[in-house]
Amino acid sequence: MSPSINSAKKSLGQHFLHDGKVLSKIVKTAKVTETDHILEIGPGKGHLTKKLLLQGCSVTAIELDHDLIIGPLKDIAVNPKLEIVEGDARKVNLKNLIANTPYFKLVANLPYNAGTNILRSILLS
Repeated sequence: MSPSINSAKKSLGQHFLHDGKVLSKIVKTAKVTETDHILEIGPGKGHLTKKLLLQGCSVTAIELDHDLIIGPLKDIAVNPKLEIVEGDARKVNLKNLIANTPYFKLVANLPYNAGTNILRSILLS
């Protein structure tokens, strides 16, 4: 793996969540079921994404970092219940992205420097 994949890019506000207990608690708190459609912002290396997919739900993950998409996320991208969208979650047209979904749950480990703007964008969509 290249250094850009192993290290969080501070310029993007990245922080990678690895702790299995924390990941499980996030999924449990969100009460994820197999009928859910999850919107995940900043899947990073895919640790939370994998936990979500184990619940049988569908996941749309928005990732800005191309290195992560062609790196660690590439392995799980083959899952038919996962759609990875490359882009800035603050600028992606969420209405189009989830147009065929009656509702979705936002489950995310938001980037530090963009969290507020991302939430504002989602709430105003």
